[in-house]
Amino acid sequence: MTCPFTDTLPPPAATSRKPSQILKAAYGIFLEQGYGAASMDAIAREAGVSKATLYAHFTSKEELFAAIVGSACLAFERLAAMSPPPDDLRAALMEAGGTLLRFILNPDVIKVYRNVLAEAGRFPELGRAMYEAGPGQGKAHLTTFFAAANARGVLAVPDPELAAEQFGAMILGHMKMRMELGIEMPSEERIERGLKSGVDAFLRAYAAPAAPTP
Repeated sequence: MTCPFTDTLPPPAATSRKPSQILKAAYGIFLEQGYGAASMDAIAREAGVSKATLYAHFTSKEELFAAIVGSACLAFERLAAMSPPPDDLRAALMEAGGTLLRFILNPDVIKVYRNVLAEAGRFPELGRAMYEAGPGQGKAHLTTFFAAANARGVLAVPDPELAAEQFGAMILGHMKMRMELGIEMPSEERIERGLKSGVDAFLRAYAAPAAPTP
């Protein structure tokens, strides 16, 4: 099974392939058995490593799960470095939104999310780990981006954190919900339509005031 989480990790050094090996094994175990039923023993066996090696890299099941989700969010790090020049603002938001959508709507990500929802009542730390390592990081990077856009007068964003949440909702619509319920997988055309419409609506909502005419 393709793992969108561990596949985003940088290639390991020749002398240190164990972490990636463990993450890929844990991903499969979590999906197959669920977080609650999965054991570190089973993960070590699947990864082909000793328990001592496993614990040397990951001290708990929670830490291991957070690492799996967090590795997928490396793509979001470039959002924090993006600057908002006026001429490229829409293109920047299209890139940021596309990154978010294609991560959130990845079928394997949806499987993990369903797993978390099923287990979060018994293991609240699981939901917290997924949020902080995934959506929370994406939101933080967008918040930084919108704060910079506001400071430069490119957008009028009085609450960058709230704007980051609204941006995600505008581009996502009901696509994720319909996938979670098994209704349909959105087509590429639907994803692009939602992205473009959401970005345009966001820009209209937070457009900077026009400069006064001399």
